[in-house]
Amino acid sequence: GVMVQITAETMEALRQALREMKDFSIACGKADQEENQEHVNIQWVDDDHNVNKG
Repeated sequence: GVMVQITAETMEALRQALREMKDFSIACGKADQEENQEHVNIQWVDDDHNVNKG
């Protein structure tokens, strides 16, 4: 897992993206930094039915 601190607005946008199954990007870095150089990307991929078949 990954833990990042996000604003309430970003959390609401993330929830909406998850509901709609859309990709989402979270910019990371210092709050006072003008340009963020790191991102956490959440991407939907094709379903792999062979995962966790036990």
